[in-house]
Amino acid sequence: MAQKFCKLFEVQEHQVLFRNSTNDDGEEAIIMTTQIEGLEMSATMTGFEENNTTADEQFEKIDQLKADSFFISMSNLTQE
Repeated sequence: MAQKFCKLFEVQEHQVLFRNSTNDDGEEAIIMTTQIEGLEMSATMTGFEENNTTADEQFEKIDQLKADSFFISMSNLTQE
């Protein structure tokens, strides 16, 4: 079975992409990205070892609810 490195979800007629990758410092990271009103918005989660887990373990737990939550958070940043 191929190892997944990304998950794509639909939220309010937008797409939310989660990628299991590394950040600029080479640390394990989950990168979340969406586009709202022409803006590409991303956030990066790191520090998994501090919580005795790994990016791979947390990546497997990503589901529609997490995609919804991320999108709403990013959408709120675009509101006036």
